[in-house]
Amino acid sequence: MAEKIENKKDENNWNDSLDYTYSSIKETMFETITFIEGRYRTKSKDEVIETGIRWLEFCKEDLVVLGARPSIGKTSFTLSLISEFILNKNIPVGLVIPGTINRDIGMRLLAINSEVAIQKIRSGMLRIGDVKAIQKTAGFLFDAPLYFYDEPNCSFRNIKDNIIKMALESHIQLLFVDGFEYIQEIIDADAENYRTRLAKLLTSFKDLAMELHIPIILTVNLPATKKNDEPSFQDFRKNMIFVDKADKILFLHRNRLYNCTKYQEAKLILLKNTAGAIGDFPLHFYPYTCKFTCV
Repeated sequence: MAEKIENKKDENNWNDSLDYTYSSIKETMFETITFIEGRYRTKSKDEVIETGIRWLEFCKEDLVVLGARPSIGKTSFTLSLISEFILNKNIPVGLVIPGTINRDIGMRLLAINSEVAIQKIRSGMLRIGDVKAIQKTAGFLFDAPLYFYDEPNCSFRNIKDNIIKMALESHIQLLFVDGFEYIQEIIDADAENYRTRLAKLLTSFKDLAMELHIPIILTVNLPATKKNDEPSFQDFRKNMIFVDKADKILFLHRNRLYNCTKYQEAKLILLKNTAGAIGDFPLHFYPYTCKFTCV
């Protein structure tokens, strides 16, 4: 009898230790229909944000992963996209850059939007026409709704606190995290707990997107290859949790062409999209200004 009581206690302790419990289809359907009815009543186009790239759009509460091999231009593409939002659409954007100094981001934005070569801006070797173009662009960017958080090796907790503050005070409608691998939880993870921390971090970002009702776009480095092969899901083979957690998976690809005087052909590859079609988007990359444009 004592043994049965002891087993019952062990069973209860095991049950108490569970983070989640099972549910029925009745509960799921009730939650789903309530959500759909809420969307039906509003019928608002505010649920999606057009990017300026053909039929690519971000849905509110999307978790988007943008991957590319090293030195392909993730940051440049991100800033080209942000420029469209803040200058042409007047959409407030938050940008987390844990591995970058925001002065460098400022110079990149000036190059992308002024058509002055980034090397000239960094070196100071400018002509009068360049200076005027930079000053004019700086005037536009000065009042643009872009907000930075650039603490080195920042934790998710600090990111969340600052992004909630951005949402309350500056009403950001999108969040970009450029340099996902520089977040403290990823840097400090060892081989044994890396996947667990990665899964928890992605879930936390998805929860934040839902809480603030905004899309969150994370940029991720993909493994380098000798031939600079086109990215695919195979690049996530050790971290398929990215594919599982994200609502959209985007890959940026281009062939590195040296001695290019005008532009290089590039493309954005949409391989997962829970809200619509998948496909490729042709782009042009201008190496002197590091600007991406849609074709």
